[in-house]
Amino acid sequence: MHQPIRPDQGVLGAYYDLWFEKVRDRAQRVGYSPSDRYNDAVKNRLLAEIITPRLRSADARWLDYGCGPAHLFKDLVETRGAWRVGMDISSAIIAENRGRFDGESRTEFHTLDDGFLDQADEGTFDCITCIEVLEHVYDLDATVGRLSRLLRPGGLLVITTPNGRRVAPMLRRILPRAIALYLEDRLEHRGIDELEDADVDLAAFQVKTHFHEVSTDELHDLLRRKGLRVVETSLLALKIMPNRTFNWLARRLSGFVSAMEVLDRATRHWPVGVFKTSLLVTARRPATESQARTQEA
Repeated sequence: MHQPIRPDQGVLGAYYDLWFEKVRDRAQRVGYSPSDRYNDAVKNRLLAEIITPRLRSADARWLDYGCGPAHLFKDLVETRGAWRVGMDISSAIIAENRGRFDGESRTEFHTLDDGFLDQADEGTFDCITCIEVLEHVYDLDATVGRLSRLLRPGGLLVITTPNGRRVAPMLRRILPRAIALYLEDRLEHRGIDELEDADVDLAAFQVKTHFHEVSTDELHDLLRRKGLRVVETSLLALKIMPNRTFNWLARRLSGFVSAMEVLDRATRHWPVGVFKTSLLVTARRPATESQARTQEA
């Protein structure tokens, strides 16, 4: 497999400083495209079901690794009593989050390079979320190992990441490049300054910093090697048309996005994995040594 070039962390951090600024500007100008809203909705519904019950008590501890503008902290209001830690590579977004959550003493934020992960005690967190982040991480093995160390016995790691075996990578192998890129919604000649275009989806730009896109089996294997037990895997965001077509229909048919959400939910366990764009995997750190030995076996 082709090994991506190791990114300079400072350059990548500066890119995401600009990324979040452009996303905010775009939202103010034209809002989010229907396909972006659909992708977020199908993930957030399941995330709320998985995360919230574990984080209602004041003793609960939650790390959101790659928190961005801390949408999860804002949306899951039931978790405000827990100790919540957000972490991101963008120093600008972390500064904004600190101002936005000023006064919430049980919510704190750290940049990726401030040493927090290495200084935190083993088994600190009941829940760690990693939402659309692992594909942007150069060293998957080391990152998942560090996160696994921070989970308490019985704690849960929740990951969403692009499905490496969706139909898009296959299109690149069998179709002319220009056609494949169009169907994938990847417009590589466009720059981040064009994010204000209402018909351009955020994923078309995020994909430029994808260092890895893993399959279900690859992610399961990685989690098991780091001592975690896979609890559940879901395939999310049914994609049967280019985003441009999706957006065109959504703007003309009321209820189209809601109908697609229902269809996605109904096909959650159907054998249609190549038409699902995202993986949602939950893994648990074994609570006892005997469970850990069973996992290794």
